[in-house]
Amino acid sequence: MSVQSSAEQYAKTVSRFKDEGLNEACNAWADFFKLRCADCPTSVKFTDKFGATLSKLRDMQLGLPDKGVIYQFILAIEDIYQDYARVIRRDMRSRGVLTLDDMIKEICKQPVLSVTEVLAAAAASDCTGNTCSQQGSACSQ
Repeated sequence: MSVQSSAEQYAKTVSRFKDEGLNEACNAWADFFKLRCADCPTSVKFTDKFGATLSKLRDMQLGLPDKGVIYQFILAIEDIYQDYARVIRRDMRSRGVLTLDDMIKEICKQPVLSVTEVLAAAAASDCTGNTCSQQGSACSQ
């Protein structure tokens, strides 16, 4: 049985924590990218979860550029707010600077959808990419 030096033990410990940090970062990214408005009971719960998940990424120094955040938000709402997502995509070039706060305020002004309408919108989705419910519900976590 060999006795490890404190330097070797320290190196192993640091390595293990680096690996765990990588796992945490991967999980944070996965949570952010699978978050969908259709998986949440209300728009407010979705926007709160989106903001909290984005803050977690930023706290881990894993932030996206603002434009990347906006595109991810559009992707996350498009199953429920199809018309709004289409308009935002079309007008992004001509509208100038669009902020996440502006988009959150706008969808929270939209009429609240019933559970039946949310389920119908989710069922109508083509289930491609990350829109499929089999990706898992981030809001239920």
